[in-house]
Formats: sequence, C-alpha cells, structure tokens
Amino acid sequence: MKRFIARFAYSGENDGVLMAGLADDQYETRQYLLLQKASAPTKEDVELGQDDVHITLSEESCSAYAGIESIKMFANELRIELYQEAAEALGADRVFTVSFDPELDGLDELSTMLRRMCRSFSDFRAGELKLR
Repeated sequence: MKRFIARFAYSGENDGVLMAGLADDQYETRQYLLLQKASAPTKEDVELGQDDVHITLSEESCSAYAGIESIKMFANELRIELYQEAAEALGADRVFTVSFDPELDGLDELSTMLRRMCRSFSDFRAGELKLR
C-alpha cells in the first residue's frame, strides 16, 4: 500500500463492533485504512482467532486479523507496524504511514477509539506521550 493523505477520519461503535478509519475522501474514497474489533468478543470469536483487531487496506481482499505490532499517532501521521505475515496478507510494507491533512478533524476521537481497540497504541501528538 502506498502512503496516502487522510482527509476524513471516522471512529464509532456499531452493533458491538468498534471501528476506526482514515480515508482519502469521505464520499469518493479510493484509499482507506479501516480497523475493526468486537467490543465483547464471543467464545466463537476467540476460537476462530477473530477476537483481535481486523485491519483492511483499501479493499476487502486486503485484510487480516491480529497483525498489528504497534500503532503510533503523531501530529502529522499515523504509523502502523505490522507483523510480517500480516504485511504479506495485506500486500503492504511492514511499516506504513497515513499522513493527516492539516484540516483533518476527529483525531482526538480516533485516538480514544484506537486506545480501546489496540493495546499497542501510543499517541505522541504535541511532542509528548498521551497516556490513557
């Protein structure tokens, strides 16, 4: 996946699924990153290995469960480091970034949702680590 500039951010919960996403455009989306995780995984989710974050990059055929090593938010970008197996499944580099458009809204809400979803999330905006 090539780096893209996010002009739209989304975070929310729908039918027991936590969601966080970034896209190049809200309506005419061509490139996007979507993270999803069950808010209360079932026993079946655990047995199937679907109790961790599901990541999708720009198309449903490029997706994987439990492949995120770390997610770091900086003032101008989100940096995601994947495990090698997930990077191969996604057709992405092990480390990739999504840059933020200077006028992008919703980063505080995105940060809050990523904290709920990912144990490996860190927010380094404003030059300091924002703790839970």
